[in-house]
Amino acid sequence: MSFSLYWRPAAPPPPDHHLDPQLKYKISPKLWDHDGTLRGEPYQLSKDHPRTMGYLEGMADAGIAGAQELIDAINEHGTVEIFIGDQGDY
Repeated sequence: MSFSLYWRPAAPPPPDHHLDPQLKYKISPKLWDHDGTLRGEPYQLSKDHPRTMGYLEGMADAGIAGAQELIDAINEHGTVEIFIGDQGDY
C-alpha cells in the first residue's frame, strides 16, 4: 500500500473575543497558576467538564464581568479556547 501527498486550504483562525479583565484575574490562578499579568497558553473549556461550568456559573452568579459571556460561548460552540495574550497570539 502506498500513501499519497495531499493539500487543502488552511482554515483561517476564528476571531478572538475580548473578555473583561475582571474575569482574567479571577480565572488565571486556577488555569495558569499566575495572577493574570503573564501570557497564558491556550486552554480549552467545554460543556463536558461540569466542574469548569460550575466554576464559571458561580462567578457569573457573583457578578464577575465576562463570566456569563464565556458560559454563553461554551454553550453555543460546545468547546472554546481561552488564552492570555495579544489578539491573534495563538
